[in-house]
Amino acid sequence: YGLRWQIELFFKTWKSQGGLDEIDSEREEIVLVLVYATLCAALLARLLLWLAARRYARPWYEMCLGNAMKILAHFALLLGRAILNVRRLRRVLPGILETLAVHAWLPARTKAVLAFSSQPR
Repeated sequence: YGLRWQIELFFKTWKSQGGLDEIDSEREEIVLVLVYATLCAALLARLLLWLAARRYARPWYEMCLGNAMKILAHFALLLGRAILNVRRLRRVLPGILETLAVHAWLPARTKAVLAFSSQPR
């Protein structure tokens, strides 16, 4: 049940943060591009959030994917340029991970999330 809850939260965040509930195009190609782009962004956000939690010793289940996607939207251009250059990525990534560790951490939600996870109480 805990894993199912995490999947539900992922799709909820994917839909709301990615704007998939507001697609106004009827063209299948455009809708598919938006869905795939949003899925890639959500997966990247989840990966970077996990890296930030691990690097700064935060429990992964206390990290908020919604906040992470908002934070990464601000870093999108910088991150996109850095991905093309490995040395630049090594300089940029620590700052992004630190920002995620600070601003996507929601320790007040721990008890609610623990009810659905396999983590000890």
